[in-house]
Amino acid sequence: MLSSRDFDTIARKLEMEVRDGDHRFALLRHDGRVVVRTKRSHGNKPQPTHLIRNQLKVDEEQLQGLVQCWLTKPAYIELLKKKHVIAG
Repeated sequence: MLSSRDFDTIARKLEMEVRDGDHRFALLRHDGRVVVRTKRSHGNKPQPTHLIRNQLKVDEEQLQGLVQCWLTKPAYIELLKKKHVIAG
């Protein structure tokens, strides 16, 4: 499970646009277009790692890289380009 703190760390690191509603939503924009969106529950409950990982389009190792800060935003953008999430 991913902690709410780790989720928030990823959102800040990737400079995602965060909005609160019935959940906390995080949107990643690239060239003015939303390319990735994810969400978490409010509060400090552990978050379902597999869902967030799928929404971010990463595997377990890459997710840990985002949390532990060795996967940078530019490297993440390149990863999304290789996966054809972002045209490029």
